[in-house]
Parts: sequence; structure tokens; C-alpha cells
Amino acid sequence: MNTAAPHYPDPTPDQLLKEARLVELLREMGSVAVAWSGGTDSTYLLDVARAVLGEACLAVLADSPSLPRDELREALDMARVRGWTVEVVQTREFENEAFRKNDGTRCYYCKQELFGTIEG
Repeated sequence: MNTAAPHYPDPTPDQLLKEARLVELLREMGSVAVAWSGGTDSTYLLDVARAVLGEACLAVLADSPSLPRDELREALDMARVRGWTVEVVQTREFENEAFRKNDGTRCYYCKQELFGTIEG
């Protein structure tokens, strides 16, 4: 995982409108917790949220046996380099038989577990 700030391609006019709406929504919220996987989509959302809200944005990273230790270290290194506040929460998606089936819905159950843990 590259820990440097990403270089996003030049946005299209439609993407600029969507990002402006995202910024507007973030400002209305005032503070957010972003379920951050370390992937492209959640990293982008976290970049924008941190730019808009600063310290009023918390990254929440799920840790479980399904997350390789090197990926956890890389994600935490990225957060440290970028100055992000990250809360690592323990999730238990392996306790869910639907997750263990490892079919096309596995990611849904992983996210369901993370969001339930955050809300809990």
C-alpha cells in the first residue's frame, strides 16, 4: 500500500458537482466517522472529510482475522503519515455463517458487522 497522498485524475464536470455536494453534506453533518478499509473509495471519502472537517472526522478501521497483519500495518502507516485519527475496532464477521460462505455477499456481511460494531 502506498502511504503517500494519492494523485487523483482530473475530475470531470459531473464528478466536480458530486464532490461539491459531498462537501456540502459533510459541512451539514459537522462531524463524521468514516468506515475506512484502506481501499480507494473509503480513502477518497476520508481525504475529503478530513479536508472539510479536520479533527471532526474520525477514521474507523475494522480489525479481525480476515485482515492480514501487513495490511493493517500499512493502513495505520498511511494514517500516521497523513495525520489522521484512527480508531481500530475488533469485528467478528467469522462468527457469521453467511460471511463464512464466502459468496458474492460476503462484503455485505463484513460491512454489516463493522457498522454494527461502530453503532454498538
